[in-house]
Amino acid sequence: MSRNVTVPDAVLDLLLTTFWSWEADASVRRSRFRARSPLQPGGDPLGEFARAGFFNAGDPAGVILAWLWRTDRSAAVAAIEAYHQAIVKDSTDAPPSHADVVSALEMSMPWDFGAAEIAELCDASRKCSLA
Repeated sequence: MSRNVTVPDAVLDLLLTTFWSWEADASVRRSRFRARSPLQPGGDPLGEFARAGFFNAGDPAGVILAWLWRTDRSAAVAAIEAYHQAIVKDSTDAPPSHADVVSALEMSMPWDFGAAEIAELCDASRKCSLA
């Protein structure tokens, strides 16, 4: 389904703010479940993300971030920052580092988002205040 409509900036801002807040909450909840899962082998199999109470971003985050990057790069960087800030707010443990957040988002990117785009996005994300 395709819609060729103009979304007012205020509405798009609200949609994106709501999405990143929801995605952060879902990411933290998934991480807590996986960190406690009896299916995980002994030790610290999930590494830094689990210790921080954070593991990964969902596929919708990657699709939305890829679209933002391709249409408005400054909005994509702002989205990464908003996502990280929401995770910090939702985390009860030590919050993940900026590098952890960017790595989790990299894993969620769609298959057609190439290595060059990922490198450019990661480089641009270093401008975030939490970086």
